Amino acid sequence: MVRTPSYLPTTPWIEQAQRYGIPLSNTGKLLHAAMPNRMKVSTSQNRLLATDAGRDKIFLLTNDQKIIQYAIKLFLWRSKSNPNLSIQAKDWLPYLKNCASGLSTTRKCLILFAWKRTIPDLYQLLKAPKQPAGNFLDALKGRLTLISAIVQIPNSIADDFFCASKLGLVGSKTGKLAEKYGALFWWTDTFLQLNISAINEIVTNGQIRKLQSRQDHLQQCLEDMSEDKLSNKVEYSLSDETLGAFLRIDADIRKAESTQMWARLSALKYVCDFIFVSYDVFGFKKGQEGTQAIVGLTAGLLSTLKLWDKHYTSLSKVPDM
Repeated sequence: MVRTPSYLPTTPWIEQAQRYGIPLSNTGKLLHAAMPNRMKVSTSQNRLLATDAGRDKIFLLTNDQKIIQYAIKLFLWRSKSNPNLSIQAKDWLPYLKNCASGLSTTRKCLILFAWKRTIPDLYQLLKAPKQPAGNFLDALKGRLTLISAIVQIPNSIADDFFCASKLGLVGSKTGKLAEKYGALFWWTDTFLQLNISAINEIVTNGQIRKLQSRQDHLQQCLEDMSEDKLSNKVEYSLSDETLGAFLRIDADIRKAESTQMWARLSALKYVCDFIFVSYDVFGFKKGQEGTQAIVGLTAGLLSTLKLWDKHYTSLSKVPDM
């Protein structure tokens, strides 16, 4: 929320914010005049189902395939150490295991040939004109992003061959080899993304500190101006550029903090993926089933939350008055 100084009336403050196009609250609170909530939820679901990433994440409307899959795996893992499990529940365990395996294969089928969409992205990165990096972190981030785009292509191809082996289109030996190298490429890409997330965190923290420093300076200027005007009994001018700059910086800070929050959630998702695939790459056995079920479920929840917010935010535009 925008902090309203005590020396300004509420209404002029809102009018000034509207004049400069600065939202006075989180975006969600400005939506009610644009679209009913029921329509927004339905439209978000339709947009999710219309994309490849959405079809992978959404199953039976808002139920996530990955969430269901790893929730089942978590239950199967817990059932092994539950001596009080009923006979009827034990009879269902093989069916649940087959269900989890079927959901895994379905998800892989839905994202087949993802490398065809990765190649244009890589081409754009290579085609983009080279610009001198502002600092070491910018240069490092650019290199890591390029390497990540390259690694994603063989990773996707390996996943396709593994899926084909599950469907019986290629031999089991080819499927095992594809699974091995696919895990290795996924581990590499996740490691690169974690480093990119760390760089983004450092850069964003620096930007927020600079904005806050400038905002504090403008806040002091506004305080000094108000004291001078009140002492001389001069009416406060809404056209003052200092107030507009203060509002814009306040909006920039809130936008940067929101971006940072979602970037941290993405980094947490990459941490879960990194832990998950490390068991496959390095052959860790101790606690593998339980750990992979927990981090897989967590990664599915974070992915669905981020994807939902992305499409919901696209409907969160302030209507033209």
